[in-house]
Amino acid sequence: MALKLISRQLILVTPQLAQAWLNDNAHNRTMNEERITEICKKIEAGEWNEKGNPIEVTDTGHLINGQHRLTAIIQTSTAVKMRVVCYKKF
Repeated sequence: MALKLISRQLILVTPQLAQAWLNDNAHNRTMNEERITEICKKIEAGEWNEKGNPIEVTDTGHLINGQHRLTAIIQTSTAVKMRVVCYKKF
């Protein structure tokens, strides 16, 4: 699958948006609960840094990268600013 970069943005990812992206998450690795807990703690302490790896999605909403961060957003019920990169599939 070839990908072409469409956009890069810093956006507020809500639990609802996180869930929508996770709903199309068929081909990512197995979830690591320790990693999710670590991210949740950072979010709850206000220590989340949006300068890390971006959430990566396609223009159709298919999640490529970011399932642990998105799951932490849902578990904490907290909207978080994140860098999001969107690609078009060819």
